[in-house]
Amino acid sequence: MEQLISIALRIDRQVLHYRTVMNLVGWTCFVVVTADYAGFIKIPPFLAIPFWFGVILNIFRWGIWEAMVQPQIQARAERDGSRDMISPDQRESR
Repeated sequence: MEQLISIALRIDRQVLHYRTVMNLVGWTCFVVVTADYAGFIKIPPFLAIPFWFGVILNIFRWGIWEAMVQPQIQARAERDGSRDMISPDQRESR
C-alpha cells in the first residue's frame, strides 16, 4: 500500500504542477462539446470521445482518486508533517 501511495503522490504533484494547463484544457473541451451539441459547430466523427470513456474517467477520478487515494495522501502528509505533500490550498490554511 505504501508503494501505491508513493506513486499516487507523484501523480498528485504533477497534477498540481500543471493544474492551470489541465483546467484550461478541460474548459476548452467543455466549450467545444457544448457548441457541438448546440449545433454551432460540427466536430468530425474521429474526434468524438466515446461515452464509456468519459464514464470510466469520472469513475476513476471520483470513485478511486478522491474517495480512496487522496485521503491516504493527506493522512500520510499529516503524519509525516511535511508541507510539500499537501496541496497549495491546504498549505494556505496552515
